Amino acid sequence: ITTWNQAAERMFGYTAAEAVGRPITMLLPPSRMDEESTILERVRAGQRVESYETIRLAPNGREIPVSLCVSPVHDSRGRLIGASKIIRDITERKRLEEIAVQKQAELEHLARVDAMGKLATGLAHELNQPLGSILNYATASLAMLENGGTTLPQITPALSAISESARRAGAIIKRLRALVRRQEIRRQPQDIGSI
Repeated sequence: ITTWNQAAERMFGYTAAEAVGRPITMLLPPSRMDEESTILERVRAGQRVESYETIRLAPNGREIPVSLCVSPVHDSRGRLIGASKIIRDITERKRLEEIAVQKQAELEHLARVDAMGKLATGLAHELNQPLGSILNYATASLAMLENGGTTLPQITPALSAISESARRAGAIIKRLRALVRRQEIRRQPQDIGSI
């Protein structure tokens, strides 16, 4: 670092006396050390780095989201002698972007809840059908058992139908619950005939 202005002092918390003469890597988190060599490669190739968003560190370890603009600096003969770095603190913009993402997730959740409300009538029919089937088969099975003389093989088909209808109703309820939970929706193909 060859120059360090007051804006850099305010942003990073280092005085000019503390920063000048030290390597720029003092501002880099350990996980981002490779960034500086990539930036320098581009500068050595005569390229300018614009609006490069990354993280830098204050002396207390606080992470600062920044946008970098790095330009090659040449002497009067056109030789590369350094780089000029302009760093903007984008903490507030990142905070607002995060709020926007959260609000978008909330809106998506509300849209799913609204969609569920609109689907409730159709889904009530979907649930009533297997539940009605369970009731009918169970009532018939009980009547057969009460009348006596009925064997297990005679009521096995009715019990199987009860089990299948209960599984179907449970699957419908499980999908409904997933729809209204605050989580990312996983879309996948579904064989409508298997529902």
